[in-house]
Amino acid sequence: MLAGLVEDGYTIIDADDASDDESGAVIESVKAASEQLYTAECQAIADSDELSPTELKKLQDKRAKTKTQRHQQRKAQLSRRYEIDVTPDLVEKDDDGWYPQLRMGATRKSEIGV
Repeated sequence: MLAGLVEDGYTIIDADDASDDESGAVIESVKAASEQLYTAECQAIADSDELSPTELKKLQDKRAKTKTQRHQQRKAQLSRRYEIDVTPDLVEKDDDGWYPQLRMGATRKSEIGV
């Protein structure tokens, strides 16, 4: 397996032989790549086509979905939940648990009569 990776152009470094600088660089590189992929995913969701309620229901009932369909479904769900335009920032906030926090804040305000 390692020989195949080398043939594909990858550099193999034994973890025991790697310096702290090399290990740190690899970790930072992986983190950066992960952040770029996540940012692209949030953007793809925000850029997805809008769905009608009927289209959303059909998609929710469907078992196997394409990536595009998953993005469309997520956008439709976010749009209905927050009732605002879906942006990459909204997708990220929702992933971070923003909606329950908003609901708690609204509940607290109603409890104190605001």
